[in-house]
Amino acid sequence: MITHKPCASHVSDAEWQFVVAYLCLLPEDVGKRVYNLRDIFDALCWLVRSGASWQFLPKNFRPSEMVYQQTRRWLAAGCFRPSLTSFVL
Repeated sequence: MITHKPCASHVSDAEWQFVVAYLCLLPEDVGKRVYNLRDIFDALCWLVRSGASWQFLPKNFRPSEMVYQQTRRWLAAGCFRPSLTSFVL
């Protein structure tokens, strides 16, 4: 479920159902999570699609520090192919 105002770069429900299994490094209901993974992933998709840098992530997304931190975890776990890795680094 999207917890913020959707925009064109957000993934659809079907797309989210496909990728969530690859992105869940911990169970979805883990107690430590402050932000929904889908919100974090939508913010990352906006960054990739827009070509913007981290500091220009719009305020209607989750804090850029949180998006960056989770993206680093996904990269370290091998969740993305190399072409995205070179963009995010």
